[in-house]
Amino acid sequence: MRCLTVAGTTLAGLTIATALGSAALAEPVPSAGLSPSPAQSEPQPAPSNGEVDNQNPVAGGTVVVTGHGFQPAETVSFDANTESARAEAVTHLATAQADAAGDATATVRIPAGFTGQLPIKLTGQTSGVTVTVAVTVAPGRAAAMPGLPVTGPGALAYTAAGLAFVVGGAAFVTIARLRRTAHVAAHASR
Repeated sequence: MRCLTVAGTTLAGLTIATALGSAALAEPVPSAGLSPSPAQSEPQPAPSNGEVDNQNPVAGGTVVVTGHGFQPAETVSFDANTESARAEAVTHLATAQADAAGDATATVRIPAGFTGQLPIKLTGQTSGVTVTVAVTVAPGRAAAMPGLPVTGPGALAYTAAGLAFVVGGAAFVTIARLRRTAHVAAHASR
């Protein structure tokens, strides 16, 4: 009995110590007017000079890319770095003209066979200013060609399979009942 009391007291003490430790970690003690050290302050995101309307487009889909900081009316090239295991390949996606504020926007098509992280680099043709944005490309669906039949199991195939299961089940139930009736009749005649 004494062992159970000691074990119960130890378990209760550990539970309280764990709860107090968790509370101490959840609510740090405020410092007396001291500013946090660089290791304690949260990192601030770097200012971005570009943005996209969709961070996760599908391969073959489109995304609107905007870059800032170009010269007014400057021609801006939009290129993708479609790096592969064999070599680095740069794919030209679009060309646009910066507006009076130095912003250039274009709708670009993501390369059809590409998946993963895709950096899109905008380059001002006069100033040489570059802006890079990145998107994460998911595999795209293969689009059906117009005029071609859609193949694969359709609703009719699923309906036929379901009907076959219902008819088969009904047949098994009927056979089981007939066998039972025959069995009962055979025992009744003895």
